[in-house]
Amino acid sequence: MRFPILNISLSLLAAVALLTGCRADDAPLTGEGRLLLTTAISADVSMSRSVAGEAELADNCLIWISNSKGLVRKYNGLSAVPSDGISLLSGKYVAEAWTGDSVAASFDQRYFTGAKDFEVTSGNVTQVLLTCRIANTVVAVNYSDEVDNILTDYTMTVGHNGNDLTFEGREDTRKGYFMMSSKSKDLTWTFTGKLGNGETYTRTGSIPNAKRSTQYTLNVTYNGTDTEVGGAYFSIEIDETAVEVEDEVVIKLAPEIKGVDFDIENDLRAKPGSLSSVSVYISAAAALKDVVLEGEDLMYVAGLSGSDLHLLSITDDYRESLVAKGIAFSYNYVADKDVAAMKIDLGDAYLSKLGLGRHTLNITATDVDDRQNTATLNIVIAEGEASPVTTSDVNDADVWAYTAKVSGTTTSDAATCGFRYRKAGQQAWSGDATATRNGNEITAQLLNLEAGTEYEVVAYAGDALAENIVKFTTEATTQLPNAGFENTIKDGKILYFTDNKDNLFWDTGNTGSSTMNKNVTEADATVKHGGNQSAKLSSQFVGLGGLVGKFAAGNLFIGKYLKTDGMDGVLGWGRSFTSRPKALRGWIKYNPATVEYESSDYAEIKKGDLDKGIVYIALLTDRTETFEGSAFPVIVKTKASTRQLFDKNDSNVIAYGEKVWEAATAGDGMIEFTIDLTYYREDIKPSNIMLVAAASKGGDYFVGGNSVMWIDDLELVY
Repeated sequence: MRFPILNISLSLLAAVALLTGCRADDAPLTGEGRLLLTTAISADVSMSRSVAGEAELADNCLIWISNSKGLVRKYNGLSAVPSDGISLLSGKYVAEAWTGDSVAASFDQRYFTGAKDFEVTSGNVTQVLLTCRIANTVVAVNYSDEVDNILTDYTMTVGHNGNDLTFEGREDTRKGYFMMSSKSKDLTWTFTGKLGNGETYTRTGSIPNAKRSTQYTLNVTYNGTDTEVGGAYFSIEIDETAVEVEDEVVIKLAPEIKGVDFDIENDLRAKPGSLSSVSVYISAAAALKDVVLEGEDLMYVAGLSGSDLHLLSITDDYRESLVAKGIAFSYNYVADKDVAAMKIDLGDAYLSKLGLGRHTLNITATDVDDRQNTATLNIVIAEGEASPVTTSDVNDADVWAYTAKVSGTTTSDAATCGFRYRKAGQQAWSGDATATRNGNEITAQLLNLEAGTEYEVVAYAGDALAENIVKFTTEATTQLPNAGFENTIKDGKILYFTDNKDNLFWDTGNTGSSTMNKNVTEADATVKHGGNQSAKLSSQFVGLGGLVGKFAAGNLFIGKYLKTDGMDGVLGWGRSFTSRPKALRGWIKYNPATVEYESSDYAEIKKGDLDKGIVYIALLTDRTETFEGSAFPVIVKTKASTRQLFDKNDSNVIAYGEKVWEAATAGDGMIEFTIDLTYYREDIKPSNIMLVAAASKGGDYFVGGNSVMWIDDLELVY
């Protein structure tokens, strides 16, 4: 019996060495040879072929190379193995590898080991294929059709030393993986099911001396009759088969990007005019599909039309024009070895135009199997030693619509420190902010910025300018949609403040009140500030003949009415929002009435008092609550037995503001109002916004009178 096998090869062939040969300074010393190591993993079942799965196996692979004297090389992860080979003295060696997870029992975690003897001879290249085979004992369960005629809810539990796996019936076709030890050589199994008379049937057994790299299939059959039930009629046979390789898929590491004669992970520093060439090698264990250069110097230094360049997509004529600009490359692919290499050369025509400071070029290589890697080439042009001042990355939460807090560090004792800033893409620094200093840290607040705009900032100390320029983008001054309430549609009896019910931003209690043929919130063209209409919120008793029904506050909120629960409502409050306004401005008219409906649960407003209206706004974190599959920042339930209301002091509230009207507004028309937002936290940005308007402040408790509120032209102030 053969089982489906996947052989995963994690290739580390040196594409650059194969295509270009070793450079003179890389030649092996006398008595040395070079090892090119390929590691293969033989697994017993098909695995995910996604890059993430491959990367996990590669990262977890431990490789040792030893000789008679002991360990001589050790690599944690395949990416640590030198792609251009391993230099070793002539002699005999053994390569060992381990990868995966060595757990006692698992349905998805497997463990692989392997070893290979090899010999290195002076001046030669030795290629070694090190195959890791599964080290687990594998268990599967198979049931005959007759089992279903006599048992239900049956399971098979297999394990050792308290580490068990349970196979849940016929549909559970998973394989179990067990790591055996010298102290636990046997696997035990327990077969359990429910008989037709309700009794439990149980049978136990064992797999003695269970072997590694072996699959044991427990074949469960029933050959008796419904009237003769007993262990004698159940047969559980164990089929032992060595794990065999059936198919193979080659999975390789992502392309590797290295600097020639410099470490690309560190800054490449040079004085003005001293650099004549800089080269980068890309090696891949497959053909390359796309290589992208990205950086603003491509526009400002090389004079290209954009900030990114796809090298493998350009025409021959354009490629020749790049050479004149100081950008050249060569690409080779060797089909029989399935390896590729590209060399990118930046020449004097490009490098001589680099001014003082840091110049960043991102290099992204993607192979035909969509494995991708990115490296950043940082060239720092400076007159002397490293600058004594550095610009720190800007914290996203420190950037508002028109202001930004920036910081840096300096070891200079200069009297004046600060920051220069400009819109991204500009050549000249248009702004300058003096910094406040605390030890080596300098900070400043940039003012009068433009919203939704990308900026660049650089720190300075005296005459020294930081070598790194940092970018940030100011917040957009996002406004609320349909904030003048001009768009309405009616779906049956229910009025919605939207032009698309499937894209609801605002909602009301109309869904609940419409069951009594009422819309507590309507559009009103007679009272308005701008446009054609306003939103009219009318508190009232909603029912039949004043007997059957309930008081409902006229209301409007950001979110959605989710469900009517008896005569109560379930509401989802809040929508996605990431900007940070300072205030809410709008127009209102309010006519309060005498309170007719009260509740012992709400002491603030009593029957006979003058009603109060309220508008409140909150910015919230990304925390959500769910109700019957719907997720919102806040779920409100008005039913007394399950009441759940918004709490402005909750931990998910970033900012809050409210305004209460305790009397009628002046005049016959609408008046302007402003609600300032108080920020409880400024270290994070919001994820959601919530806004509620109610003609009766106690509406959550069904408290109030026949009050009316008109709302129009809401605006967020930044």
